[in-house]
Amino acid sequence: ATNAYEIGDPTLGKETARGVETTLHGEYGPLSFTVNGFYTDYKDFVALIPNGEEEDELPVFEFVAHDAVFKGFEAQADADLFSVGDFDIAARAQLDYVRATFDDEGDVPRIPPLRTVLGLEATSPHLDVRGEVEIAADQNRIADYELPTDGYTLVNLAATWRPGGEDHGLSVQLRADNVTNEEARLHTSFLKDVAPLPGRNVKLVLRGAF
Repeated sequence: ATNAYEIGDPTLGKETARGVETTLHGEYGPLSFTVNGFYTDYKDFVALIPNGEEEDELPVFEFVAHDAVFKGFEAQADADLFSVGDFDIAARAQLDYVRATFDDEGDVPRIPPLRTVLGLEATSPHLDVRGEVEIAADQNRIADYELPTDGYTLVNLAATWRPGGEDHGLSVQLRADNVTNEEARLHTSFLKDVAPLPGRNVKLVLRGAF
């Protein structure tokens, strides 16, 4: 399914890690934010690496252990902007990044690039409307056998209707993902070079809770 012939190694030892993480959180009236930073030093980090051979016309990947360092951050900010009639308008911004390197083997494979998500939402007792833009940067910090992955911008829209209001469990959601039909590929996927994310798609979802 991953277009790879995978070979395990029962002799691998334990993967251990030492790390630090720090969190900064603040609230100023209608605005709140959280920033998390992390640094993790892995001993014998287990990774799936190609060995240059083929089996059944598939590249052979082996599970191996190398020391590695992961570092990065996650940030989120929320703001209650204003109200219009029954609707409360709010905005959210997210940003995340991770850098991962082996101590002696270069970059760790299949690491996601810098990513930003910007969202605007209007909520009311009967109707919620949300728009979201997800922006991923190019990923050029790659392992020797990987190909770079182009960045992308996805636009997603959703509207949720609750006929009985917030106190009833019935809701109908109309959702449109990748509205602009952008070609987007996840660098974390084994199949990203042959299978992009879905193009423009629309979903109608009926939910009931009781």
